[in-house]
Amino acid sequence: MTNSRWIALAVVVVAVMLSLIRFTTGTPSVDLLMRAGVLTLIFLPIKGALLTFLGAARPYLSALGGSCSSQLAGIGFPLVSLGVPWPALAASFVLSAAVEWPALVAIGAAGVKKSMGLAVYVNFFTHLLLAGTFLYWPDMFSSEHSLARQPLLGGVIILVRSWFLSYLFSWFPVRPLPISGGDEVMMKRVNRRQFLKTSTAAAGMFAVSPEFTSGRSWLFFQQDAGQRCYRPGDQVDAGVSFLDRNRQLVTLADQVDEYSKVLCLVIFGGAYARKPADVRGRLWCVDSSDDLAIQRTLYFNYVNEGVTFVPVATPPVYSGANYGYPEDVFLVEGEDSPRYQSAVTELVEKTEALKEDGTIPYDPIFYDPRFRLLDNASEHAHVPSYGPVYPWQGRFKWHQDHQRYGTPTIWLLDSERRVLTEPFWGNIYEAVPVQINYTVREVMAALDRALAAARLRQ
Repeated sequence: MTNSRWIALAVVVVAVMLSLIRFTTGTPSVDLLMRAGVLTLIFLPIKGALLTFLGAARPYLSALGGSCSSQLAGIGFPLVSLGVPWPALAASFVLSAAVEWPALVAIGAAGVKKSMGLAVYVNFFTHLLLAGTFLYWPDMFSSEHSLARQPLLGGVIILVRSWFLSYLFSWFPVRPLPISGGDEVMMKRVNRRQFLKTSTAAAGMFAVSPEFTSGRSWLFFQQDAGQRCYRPGDQVDAGVSFLDRNRQLVTLADQVDEYSKVLCLVIFGGAYARKPADVRGRLWCVDSSDDLAIQRTLYFNYVNEGVTFVPVATPPVYSGANYGYPEDVFLVEGEDSPRYQSAVTELVEKTEALKEDGTIPYDPIFYDPRFRLLDNASEHAHVPSYGPVYPWQGRFKWHQDHQRYGTPTIWLLDSERRVLTEPFWGNIYEAVPVQINYTVREVMAALDRALAAARLRQ
């Protein structure tokens, strides 16, 4: 290897090592690693075809090495926080081109100057294809409604890029290209193997689309096809319901009154029937118990400011026996069953007692004994005795929340039940290290913004 190739290899290794160190010392995400691997495989045939067209040596090996380098160099520096899609996409283009340039030099695809051009051209092509994809499916990469869907423009970009790929591998000759390292020229003509490589790339792009999977893209969300959580801007179904302390059915819409500017829906773990030896606090969900400090601050600062709190206590439906309830009683027993009624009564009475002694700040408290709000069907299949399964069921469980229960979770809605922001979820106080996804200041800031917007609308 020449000195330039050794230097380029050292640059790539340093960039990748810095990224991996930052990745492992932060909050490692298996999803991010999976996404890096899948994107590498998806773009391998496309980048390999482009490098072949441009006359690079070892085109597919160069494409593999370049993609692996840029993906590994990027996992430690997530770009989504810059804003989706354009700021993050532009930053991704610059980062990918910068890292793949020395990677191509190290592999020997071309000289230093030509490798820079190759890296820029290939990444411009692939990022333009991603831009078209985002325009066509704006929620593929972001849970925010930050981009209006423009299927015509996105479709045109995708078709033009796809046409160019087809042109590369058409059955007609393409212009002669010099072979790296010599003055010979050759005519490029497609064969079936090359066509299959390109088709595989196109299939990969469609395989991660919501339209193809009948659900959110698993590549970016890892969300079950049938699970569609509420998103900012969505209006929560009018039929969303739970029980009051008298076990009477009430709806979320019933809680809106003339003074309600903002609804704060808090879903948390209620009281246990019997305290396990290894559980601290007075709720079966330790995270809900530890989160009460945040919730108490929110309640006493905003309850008289136009915020209507709707606290909903849930039982440990998937592990009831660990907390003194009959196993599966909340999910299997019919509502007329004495065992079910006894369990619900115990949940309500013990949780109400915590309200009376000041442990839980809310008044009134509501109950979701069937765990419909955060329903996790992958944990327990619905049986006929469970009762009706509503369209809104499970839609309060955020798509990135892969916890078994997902308590506590806080949703902010306006007076017409429209979701104002992403929910506050994922504070896991027993994790090592402790995982804090939201703080009281962040929730208070969101409430202040919501109240200010509500006043402007009046």
